Amino acid sequence: MTVAAGATGAASGADRRAWAERARERLDQGRLADLLVEMVAIPSPTGEEAELARFLADHLGRAGLDARTQQVEGRQANAVATLRGTGGGVRLLLYSGIDTPFGGDGDEPWLGDEVRPDWSLPPQLRDGKVIGLGAENPKGFAAAVVAAAEAVAGAALPLQGDVVVALASGSMPVRRPVEGKVATGLGSGIGRILDEIEPPDGAILVKPGYAVAHEEVGFAWFRIVVRGALNYTGIRHKGPYRNPILAAAALATGLETWLAEYAAAHTAGLVAPQGSINAIRAGNPDRLAFVPATAELDLDLRLGPDTSADAAEAELRVAVDALVASLGEFEVTVERVAAVPGTRTDPESWVVRALVAAWEAREGREHAPLKNGSGASDAAIIRSRGIPAARIGPPPPAAPSPYPGFSMGQADVASLHALSELLVDAIVDIASRSKSEIGR
Repeated sequence: MTVAAGATGAASGADRRAWAERARERLDQGRLADLLVEMVAIPSPTGEEAELARFLADHLGRAGLDARTQQVEGRQANAVATLRGTGGGVRLLLYSGIDTPFGGDGDEPWLGDEVRPDWSLPPQLRDGKVIGLGAENPKGFAAAVVAAAEAVAGAALPLQGDVVVALASGSMPVRRPVEGKVATGLGSGIGRILDEIEPPDGAILVKPGYAVAHEEVGFAWFRIVVRGALNYTGIRHKGPYRNPILAAAALATGLETWLAEYAAAHTAGLVAPQGSINAIRAGNPDRLAFVPATAELDLDLRLGPDTSADAAEAELRVAVDALVASLGEFEVTVERVAAVPGTRTDPESWVVRALVAAWEAREGREHAPLKNGSGASDAAIIRSRGIPAARIGPPPPAAPSPYPGFSMGQADVASLHALSELLVDAIVDIASRSKSEIGR
């Protein structure tokens, strides 16, 4: 990262390299694995993260950071810890979520007839991998953040800036019932953290993908209701038969074609916004003789940084109207139930360049960003506060994971260790600089 003209009192590149090496020497794969197993063993579904937050705050406090548990609501809580600098330096936010979208307690029938070990508890450590619910995403990422912060703190480096470790609840794109209420993710935890801390100058987020990302998708959720007519199987041949399940099925099929067109039209930069129909409700198996009056489809539609939720909704309505015209006598309504915008940080921002420099120093080659991303994170919440943010994840594991297909619960310890090393380099480079060096 280039130092701004006129900056004074800056540490030299040799200083930074020596300090980073001193901190990296404190990293240990065995301790990282043990920490992660302990974290995974503590259930933390969205809205019920308090026990894990207390564990992490205690761990970081014992490592020498000023750490606390921040209550959000009910059993939802964050862990926030600060490594204080000498003053006048860049204030860096180091972020990971800590909640899992599922609870590991029977609330996930859609995971299959027999739930795999990577989607369940207790965790297992075998062949250099931690297997269990949330072992990689997000708990492996959070463990890498904790390990990096602990190493920098233990090295007692003369850093000017503060490093704020934000381990946030409510990071998952879910809503789930907790004690009679609906616990909502969608960035609720990091929002509470940012409400209460001194604003950081920049942020590094840890999510999947071993490349620096400066832009990400958001998403909008829509409920599409198809209204037909209540009926009875025994008289379907004697009167109007308007089964909304059939119309919803035809609508879903048509929307699948449109979703591919939508993704192609909005692919740009690092993102390729996707969409899928992920829930359907209609009828009642206990009243199977009756045709229901309504059927509902729920759609998750990703938003690029240049597409607002309003604009995406307008496109969706045009597509739905065109499909409804061929369905017959059915009323169809579209309702937006949640939205988080897609966002970007200028790729020339100091935090992006600093993270790219750390990546290139580790890899010994020019950084190449990953394209066609469609995974969302809490970056939108952070960037909405005017904070430049960059995202990074662990490198691919040397040995393949044992369970194929989509998984958030297979963490390769060596990959997370490498991520911690990269984070240490970035922390030292950024927090050893004065605000004037980044032009603030």
